[in-house]
Amino acid sequence: MEQTTQAWKFIQAITPAIIGFAGVCVGAGITVLREYIVGRRKSKSDGAYLAAIVGGALDTFISGCSDVVGDNGQVDTDGFSHPRAVHPEFDPVKLDVEWRSIPPDLLFDIQDLPYQLLFAEGTISAASEYAAMPPDYEDFFEERQFQFARLGLHCISIAARLRAHAKLSPRSKAYQWEPTAYFQKKIDEIEARRAIPRALPEV
Repeated sequence: MEQTTQAWKFIQAITPAIIGFAGVCVGAGITVLREYIVGRRKSKSDGAYLAAIVGGALDTFISGCSDVVGDNGQVDTDGFSHPRAVHPEFDPVKLDVEWRSIPPDLLFDIQDLPYQLLFAEGTISAASEYAAMPPDYEDFFEERQFQFARLGLHCISIAARLRAHAKLSPRSKAYQWEPTAYFQKKIDEIEARRAIPRALPEV
């Protein structure tokens, strides 16, 4: 009987401590859950904001690519061809967004675009210096069109993945513009031309 009484007193003594400890655990769990939910909502909001801002910048770049792809040059009074369209630019560093809100592979493809652009510029410069001949500089214009058609296609893919990740609604059909077929057609035309051996110049 005495042992039962002591056991009961022990239980009564530790019960408040157990309840207090349980309360702390529950409170901590609720706090962690709340922070997780808030973090998820913020990440989703940041991702949607990023998709809208970066997607718009990509669309502008794609439009610039289209201008270059359609540029066959403008002939001056001396019969020499000059480009009409300027090369578009894309600098993700200037975009004030939360980059950690998107997947690493998507982040890499966006941040890698300046290098892709630099590579294209170098290839175009090489064609201008070593292959293009006056007065029409055909190889120069062809290389510009080829490089920016490829960049345009690449950016279309990135923009689509970005908007899909953020679950953004598509634009109204009145404002939709899809240059994929235009870029691909230009690439196919140039590759077909390049597949035909060129006749050697007469000496």
